Amino acid sequence: MRYLTFAVTLFAGCSSGSSAPPITAAPPITALATTKLLSSLSPAETAQYCKDILAWRKVEMTKQRTCDGEGLSVFVLADAKADLAKLRTTCKETIATCVASGPKQESSLDCADFQKEFSTCQVSIGEFNACMQDARVKAQAFVGKDVCALPTTAGVDAMSSLVATSGMDTPSCQVLQAKCAKVEKPF
Repeated sequence: MRYLTFAVTLFAGCSSGSSAPPITAAPPITALATTKLLSSLSPAETAQYCKDILAWRKVEMTKQRTCDGEGLSVFVLADAKADLAKLRTTCKETIATCVASGPKQESSLDCADFQKEFSTCQVSIGEFNACMQDARVKAQAFVGKDVCALPTTAGVDAMSSLVATSGMDTPSCQVLQAKCAKVEKPF
């Protein structure tokens, strides 16, 4: 669950509530060579790539988008048999509280653990970047939508279901999932 909030906020960052600005052209994620495999990065390169992802997210993520992610995390952290109507209410309350008081955390992406998590991942930086950027573009359709109405399941399958039903399961992200099977979905 280490990358849960990162994954949910990246998704929500692309599918934000109506007060967030629409998504425009994406800034580049990193200057590191896109052909390098995550598993072959040196500790310094891994730290740099992680910092670059955080910087990219900071540009991409408005307060509303981050709070939408906190709201969506309610579904993922809930029991699979939880009442979806109650979760939708809790999601909206969580978003409202977050918007009023600020996000609980800036990021759940811990750069110290990033190398361990992706050390066996046979995906290139370019493939990882493509997934994040494609998911961002695909999610443009959700700008201005009620993100709390999107999930159709709760529990550990909620993120997978949300990604699948939203069209966020892009070919580039499918490649990433296949090559990084042991890692939680990083988007």
